[in-house]
Amino acid sequence: PSRSIIMANGFVITFTEDQVPTPPAISFANKLEPLVTKLERLNCIWDDTSAFWKRSSYLVINGYPIPITYWKEVLVHAIRRYPSMKAFLDHLSGGGEHLGYTAILSKLADERSTENNQIVQLAKDEYGDSFASTFGYRRHGVWVPKTKAVDIARQYHAIHGL
Repeated sequence: PSRSIIMANGFVITFTEDQVPTPPAISFANKLEPLVTKLERLNCIWDDTSAFWKRSSYLVINGYPIPITYWKEVLVHAIRRYPSMKAFLDHLSGGGEHLGYTAILSKLADERSTENNQIVQLAKDEYGDSFASTFGYRRHGVWVPKTKAVDIARQYHAIHGL
């Protein structure tokens, strides 16, 4: 199912879960960078209602930069699969000590990669000999089969309305 966020200028970005990249691991903790520089860097990606918004972000969906203020709306899909935040963190930690932010992002990326690979195998089984002619694109008039699992999974979802 698709979801949408409405930007401050009224522009609507509609996307599906598989179009959302793995959340970026960013940090403003560089001790050598002056605080003013950190704040300026953060200010220009924080909020699209601000005069400081530079139309850039570490999170980009369908070519559109997503200000940090919208990240929660975009990224909660991973957590919503679980009945509670505790269940989500327990799943990622394997019942052991809870992981830090970067380790969580890494685990989520691994899970998404595994899911994409499973969908590729499902598509290959389902489409058989027509797999390469179904999952591809035209480049300069020549048909090119897709090779990236994420692209194949995205197209499979689109074909099946998932």
